Amino acid sequence: MTTTVATAIRRTGSWSFTTGFAAFMHKSPRARRARSTRTRGAALLALVALSSCTSPQENHSQGDALAGPSGGAIVWNDHAKIGQSWWFALPKLRNESDSPVELIDARVLDLPKGLKVNRYAAFDSEETRGVALIFPDGDPQFPAATYKDYSKQPIKLDPGKENYIYHSVKVTVTGPVSGEASTCRFTYTQGSDRFTQDLPCRFTLSLEK
Repeated sequence: MTTTVATAIRRTGSWSFTTGFAAFMHKSPRARRARSTRTRGAALLALVALSSCTSPQENHSQGDALAGPSGGAIVWNDHAKIGQSWWFALPKLRNESDSPVELIDARVLDLPKGLKVNRYAAFDSEETRGVALIFPDGDPQFPAATYKDYSKQPIKLDPGKENYIYHSVKVTVTGPVSGEASTCRFTYTQGSDRFTQDLPCRFTLSLEK
């Protein structure tokens, strides 16, 4: 069966602790020392707890090393059916920085109503014979189940290079689709630091009439 794939391109304009000591200063020296020891211990535990809560955020800085395709294209198809699954390619990335990065995650931030994420994957563009922008799941031209999934391991991207591996998302149609996806978030490491960066990734589906 032949599937018609429709795409449209639209140009756009080019992501202290304070401890009071007054209450126990009237106690005996031994009592003050014991109370002071307990107070320091409690403060230390609180500091450790605070550090464990805030350190992931401190290590998740907003990055700017990545770039995707320019032009603001939207990928879409108007022959979708409820219960059907589709694959969409996320932007193929280029490392614009002077240091290598390792991609460790990719996510769609704003999937429209009517679509549900089934899974994420990362494919080799040479194996898929180019970037597969959009395909219904099970299409013989895009046998996703036979391709190696690189998303389970860090994907290295050298300085100034475009990656030949690209991320994809498989979505399932749960009802009439309202709106479009517009933003993807990529998480990567550079040295010992971890970053997130949001990039445009516009796609949607419409139910077949």
